[in-house]
Amino acid sequence: MDFYNNLINLSDKEIDILVKYRLKHLEDDIEHQDYIGYDVESNFKNYRYNTECEDSYSINLRCFHPGLIKKNTKIIYGIIFDNKGNVSNDGNYYYIDDHSYINDFCKYIRKVEVKNEDELFEYIHDFLIKYCGCIEQINRSEMFRLLIDDKGRNIKPNKEHALSNFKGKGNALCTEYAIMAQNILSVFGIESYLVIGKIKQGDNDTDYHAFNLVRTDNKDLLIDFSNSKSVYDINYKLLGYSPFIGEIDEIHEQFIDNFINNEKHLVFEDYDYFIIGNTIAKISYGKNIEYFVDCKIDLKEEEKKKNKSK
Repeated sequence: MDFYNNLINLSDKEIDILVKYRLKHLEDDIEHQDYIGYDVESNFKNYRYNTECEDSYSINLRCFHPGLIKKNTKIIYGIIFDNKGNVSNDGNYYYIDDHSYINDFCKYIRKVEVKNEDELFEYIHDFLIKYCGCIEQINRSEMFRLLIDDKGRNIKPNKEHALSNFKGKGNALCTEYAIMAQNILSVFGIESYLVIGKIKQGDNDTDYHAFNLVRTDNKDLLIDFSNSKSVYDINYKLLGYSPFIGEIDEIHEQFIDNFINNEKHLVFEDYDYFIIGNTIAKISYGKNIEYFVDCKIDLKEEEKKKNKSK
């Protein structure tokens, strides 16, 4: 909480200077990655290779990133297949174009009394909801729709897709929440990891999902800033929302290897919160939430999702 304590008595201009210095320090210590997510181009390309029993795909995937995500990193969050089995991102990408939301968060949190890291996570969650907006102004697929030339190929946009495009649009999803949370945590000196993985909630279908692994002084956590948990009073009146948090084993090299190789799934009981007097209690629904990393692409599952969206 040292970085937070440094903010309390600073002016807006002083915060901008401090954040700029902090980002420069972090960027100097981190190797730049050109992309995070699926290394797939905007136009359809054949990534298949033949095995004895079936066609398989060879697509590079960066599903795990420690620390700050630098500007100009390309985030590729979605892929599609054509009827020939070729693959494209079809515009489902954007670049980290600025870090100004970090300055905004620092100016917001400076005016709030934060007692510990758990409260900080709550305020990050609240800030991201307000920053991204709750009412959808434009569908994200429309926002990043690419123009097509006379040969049916996608045309590179004059102005590239950017993370800042999501501000106030109400269409940000898990990837954007996890990325911005990751960078805020990094600036505040909290060790964290961005994961591009999957989620299974109760009896629902497995879906692609982004979330964070976070190390604190007292415990290691999985935090899903886009999976809001409701907070109720004793009369079941909705008071607000909180990010999903699950306590996990210690994050170490062997744990990370097992997790990203799909040898370890993180399973938690789903919940909401009751506030009774000064006590916060969890409401259990008897259903589990499962987080994991699976680099396999299920073509039948992709086809099912495609048909559902029609």
